[in-house]
Amino acid sequence: MLHGIAMKLRFIGETPVVMRPVSLPNGMVVESPELAPGDMRNSCVKWLTLRAFRPWRDVGLAGWTPGTR
Repeated sequence: MLHGIAMKLRFIGETPVVMRPVSLPNGMVVESPELAPGDMRNSCVKWLTLRAFRPWRDVGLAGWTPGTR
């Protein structure tokens, strides 16, 4: 999903994730990563609190290190 957004915004030329068509029980066909885990549950969602989000954003997205600030 994020690779698709990055492609639309032209940050990357093509996605490195190999996708394959998957048929859902209702008959719809969707794209799924070829190497997606088979036992994944969509209902198991973990939310970050604002306090936890800020370090994740600063380190994970901005690349800050302990010496940065």
